[in-house]
Amino acid sequence: MNSLFSTATDSGMSKTTEWRRRKRKIEEERKAEAHAKGLPTPPKKRMVYSCRICKKPQTKETGHSQYFGQTYCPNEPGQIPREEWLAKKSAERKAKKAAQNKDLL
Repeated sequence: MNSLFSTATDSGMSKTTEWRRRKRKIEEERKAEAHAKGLPTPPKKRMVYSCRICKKPQTKETGHSQYFGQTYCPNEPGQIPREEWLAKKSAERKAKKAAQNKDLL
């Protein structure tokens, strides 16, 4: 079943499955190498996302915060203080949930 839009590779498995197996193999090799040397398992490297506004890493150290997928940047022009922003987002979320619950009744 060889379709024009097939995502299967020459081995017959999907690209995603093949990528995940390669990734797992590399991770297992790293662990085995560390174990052979008597070292603890190396920690996974975390992704560091950059802010689209100030281009700095989105971390607490740079003043960034996140609330249910919405990001706060202290360097955004006209930005309110972080605590105020969190309170505002929390109130918006509560109001939205209350409206949804009211519609269900």
